[in-house]
Amino acid sequence: HLFALDAAQMLGDRVQQAQILNNLGNVYLRQGQWERAQVRYDRALQLCRQQNIPFQEAQTFINLGILYRLRNQPE
Repeated sequence: HLFALDAAQMLGDRVQQAQILNNLGNVYLRQGQWERAQVRYDRALQLCRQQNIPFQEAQTFINLGILYRLRNQPE
């Protein structure tokens, strides 16, 4: 995922960057690295909004909800 993110950044493909960041956040989430997951999800969400990709934005919100639930932060 890190190599894919580098490639997407070099190409300036923000849509792919958002997808890869979301996926990378999932990797970190499953590893219990919640801070790293949070950073990737936040950046993915920012890119989704900038590029107007609501489906990916919704997926990122779902992943953030899972992260917040695991952190016992329902608010």
